[in-house]
Amino acid sequence: WGKYDPVDLVKQDMLRYGIEPTDFDHEEAGAVIDLMTHITMLYLHCQFRNLSRKRTKLTVCLQELGKLQVYTEILDLKLYKEISGQEKPTKENPDPLRLMFSNYVVEFVLSVMIQFVKLGLALELYNDHEYPVMFWYLDFLYGRWSVVKNTTMDFRHKQKVKKALKARKTNKRARNLKKQIEPPVHAPEHLLIEAQQSIYRGCAKVITALHAKASDGKDIGRPHFEFGSDNLRFFQRFGPFHHLRMPPCLWYSHFEGTMSLKDDTPEQVLGYATDAFSYSKKLLDALIKLPNACEQLSTDLAELKSLTRVAVTNQVNILRLGPGPRVVCNFDMHKCFPVISFVAKRSSKQAES
Repeated sequence: WGKYDPVDLVKQDMLRYGIEPTDFDHEEAGAVIDLMTHITMLYLHCQFRNLSRKRTKLTVCLQELGKLQVYTEILDLKLYKEISGQEKPTKENPDPLRLMFSNYVVEFVLSVMIQFVKLGLALELYNDHEYPVMFWYLDFLYGRWSVVKNTTMDFRHKQKVKKALKARKTNKRARNLKKQIEPPVHAPEHLLIEAQQSIYRGCAKVITALHAKASDGKDIGRPHFEFGSDNLRFFQRFGPFHHLRMPPCLWYSHFEGTMSLKDDTPEQVLGYATDAFSYSKKLLDALIKLPNACEQLSTDLAELKSLTRVAVTNQVNILRLGPGPRVVCNFDMHKCFPVISFVAKRSSKQAES
């Protein structure tokens, strides 16, 4: 760390996020910052090349983050009472006064959760029939992250407008100044989050549609095991997330409810998947054209191009569906984002060879 103290680095990161410097003076803030520093150091120390060990250490991080979320909720509530004079935020009077510590922490939580699930894909821990569940959960996590990003972006924009209005005395000048403030623009990180969310959403819908197509809409192609259940397997896969307060834990019934075709046909669901892949490609193309985007994202151009190839190839595969009924997820292009194809079932001779 050189001359920098880890606590000061965490404070600087919070200030860049938008936390008010005066919030650090609260008596409860010290415990939150210390615990966040401890978790940050723990997270940095678990970035091993051994992916299995890394995933195990991330479980410990998730446990500590659950404790931190309790502290941040208490701190935010106390700050809200002191600033607004009200007991707690309500739907009619949400907290418009400042960016909360909880927002800062939940973004870090979501990044760890996503990394945990994606490490399972890289390590090939999941069975083929579990892929739609994983892609569906990743779609949810990226979606929540995008919502938090949007909330933060809108709040910062409103803050700029509010300060501009206070700087002017006459209403006419204030209105003119308000028009001069540029509307908020998504940062490269936000664009990449939405692009990855769209790919996983498309993948989950493609697999669901193809399984329904292969079984004439009777089910989504999951095998039935004599011992155990889908609920139990789901809980085991996402058990570490139950230590967290936000985002809320999902259950297998949520997956079944949201991924059932209902009144849609498999062809319509494939159309929704095509739209998702198309939107992802649009975002990735915009990122590739942005100057210095890779530096801001701490990634390389090859990664963005690899994601683009996955989105485009999945679009092409939907247009050129095979005979089926077997759904195959291929991770050759990217270790965490599959290319999905619908191929003929292997004969007994092929399976033996």
